Amino acid sequence: MNSLRKKSLIITLLATLLLGGCVTHEGITFRSPEIGAFSPKYMVAGEDKFPGGIIVIADTSVLRVYEQADYEELHQEYREYFSAEPKREFTYTVDNLKSRFIGFVGIRTFSIPGVMGTYYYALVPRTLNEVGYSNKVSTFLLGTAEDLVAARTDSDGLLVVEKLLCDRNKDYRTCARRFKRGVFDGESGVQLGSDYKPKKKGKTIDVNSYEVL
Repeated sequence: MNSLRKKSLIITLLATLLLGGCVTHEGITFRSPEIGAFSPKYMVAGEDKFPGGIIVIADTSVLRVYEQADYEELHQEYREYFSAEPKREFTYTVDNLKSRFIGFVGIRTFSIPGVMGTYYYALVPRTLNEVGYSNKVSTFLLGTAEDLVAARTDSDGLLVVEKLLCDRNKDYRTCARRFKRGVFDGESGVQLGSDYKPKKKGKTIDVNSYEVL
């Protein structure tokens, strides 16, 4: 293969990645169209379809710590969304959000190391001190990730990190074999595809322990 053709293929690959994904702290990412990035239009989508919420099993990336203005912006966005939904009432105030959450983190369900990954964005409770997060530079350049966690949507549709499953520094590989990265129905534990329908040949998890059945 001549050098001109190699350059053409590289340019085509980069264009495809950039058009299909977006550049974030995690590098080139592909996000679900239904959950993530704190758009209320997406975060609460499917709430009636999944009365038990959505569970995401994934590895943590960079923690973004909120400032006061971030809490106000998040609350404003949700308040505007819920005002258009007469059957819904957003239960958080700015102070509630600030007292409960320290910020948010991208959690990765899939990756091609150093190329791209699929991330969901989840709020991080202030009480969840045992979870580790990856370095901003190495995450962006190399696609590194840290601990395996479980996140679940709450009654408002917010995706919240709920539990540390495997510590990257404590026999991570052995621990991680008990789990399956992905998105699951919070009631049945059935794995869901990108269309939020049961995934063909997907796994089923215990919705309390998060382990594969």
